Amino acid sequence: MSYKSDTKFFDDRTKYTVKCKCSHSVVIPNSKDRLLCDYCGYYVYKNKRVEFKYKLREKMNKINER
Repeated sequence: MSYKSDTKFFDDRTKYTVKCKCSHSVVIPNSKDRLLCDYCGYYVYKNKRVEFKYKLREKMNKINER
């Protein structure tokens, strides 16, 4: 690989990297909205909007189960 292709690869990789609450970096591809952190086991979301949607859906499911 050349320097130009290496920098493009690493720039793309850092664009999709999100920090977990445990300060571990997780790479989330475009096809996924969330992934489990390998270090602590908690979900890491792509952005705050996606996190809100998942948490709201979980709470709605808990209310509907009653």
